[in-house]
Amino acid sequence: MPDNYFQIIVALAIIFIGALLGGRLAVFCRIPRVTGYLLAGLLIGPSFADIFALPQLVSRYALNELRLITDVALALILMNIGGRLCTKNLRRWKQRIFIFSICEALTTGLLVG
Repeated sequence: MPDNYFQIIVALAIIFIGALLGGRLAVFCRIPRVTGYLLAGLLIGPSFADIFALPQLVSRYALNELRLITDVALALILMNIGGRLCTKNLRRWKQRIFIFSICEALTTGLLVG
């Protein structure tokens, strides 16, 4: 088996283990499981390793080769989030959502300007 395939299989194993641990840690901390997945992906990714001058757990080559799987996984996570969204909660929080949206837009405009 070529070395390239080995990198991809190792990357998949690291990603799956990271997602499993991130999801369980999120449930333990009583935050949404998706947040744990995102934090695990952030810590495993090569960008985090580059910032702190650490060895990369997952190479950029492997991530490029796994692009299709990444897109499908992202779609499934977004479907999961959308499936749990209740319009009753949105109606109840509409004033807060409006205030946060306006503040975020104004802050972004000020910082970029």
